Amino acid sequence: MAAHWYYAQNSQQFGPIPTEQLRTMLSTGALRPMDLVWSEGLPAWTPAGQVTALQPVYVPTPALNPAPAYAQQIPVAAPAPSGQVSEEVVGLLRSTKPWVRFLSVLGFIGLALLALGCLAILVVPIGGPMGSMPLGPRIGVSFTYLLMGLAQFPAVLFLNRYASRIARLDASGAAGDLEDALRAQKSFWKYVGILTLVMMILYLLVIVGVLIFAGASFLGR
Repeated sequence: MAAHWYYAQNSQQFGPIPTEQLRTMLSTGALRPMDLVWSEGLPAWTPAGQVTALQPVYVPTPALNPAPAYAQQIPVAAPAPSGQVSEEVVGLLRSTKPWVRFLSVLGFIGLALLALGCLAILVVPIGGPMGSMPLGPRIGVSFTYLLMGLAQFPAVLFLNRYASRIARLDASGAAGDLEDALRAQKSFWKYVGILTLVMMILYLLVIVGVLIFAGASFLGR
């Protein structure tokens, strides 16, 4: 009696279907290697890519020029199914996701504290540390810090998006999700590079301005 299989996708169970049909689905990408399958004889639901009975059957053909013995001993990694990312690549990105998420959450917390600090500068009591500073300068200081926070917000947002794309790739293993993750990473580094360049130019202008002011003061004596 032919074996019949059940498989699960998107939290739904399908089947039963024969082995050959499920094997065809796996080879064409309709069934992903990480999708769970079960048939009588399996102790539990198992990822389809780990079930030997579902792997394609290859019929060996005699080679005209057999490879040397040393070449036959070199292990070759099985290619990932069409449209799927290899588990090694997914694993590498999966290991970075906790740190990426941690840094993005830390960035959001820092921006929130910065916003609260800007508000505190404006509403601090008269007897507080900045009580002697008029309201106008306090508004200027608060506005300056707020601009600094707004300049950093896109970088934190891109970093958080990168972590989310890695999580999606980990769940699907699809090449399209890998492209989305790399695109989010590119956006993060591109923005950080532009922001760094702008800050360097501003610092240079400040240094030049200070030198000009100091030179003018020295010559005016």
